[in-house]
Amino acid sequence: MENKKIFIIADAAGYGEHYHVGDEAMTEVAIHRLSDIVGKENLILACPHPRTAAKAYGVKTVWLPMHSIKTWIMLILLTPIPT
Repeated sequence: MENKKIFIIADAAGYGEHYHVGDEAMTEVAIHRLSDIVGKENLILACPHPRTAAKAYGVKTVWLPMHSIKTWIMLILLTPIPT
């Protein structure tokens, strides 16, 4: 049987200053249930705080910023362009 990788996208931080109860709880339940099916080694969590989330949930993580259209525009406008 071939190993399946599951990519989870969540606004999760693990524990710390960016912790939000609802998002963290849903992420934790998803990781727990999916790890029973495919194993934690086959889960990848995309989130805005990958270092703390990896420690909290014990899965591989990648950085994925969570911004609204308005904050993306502000980020683009306020980020200096290297010359």
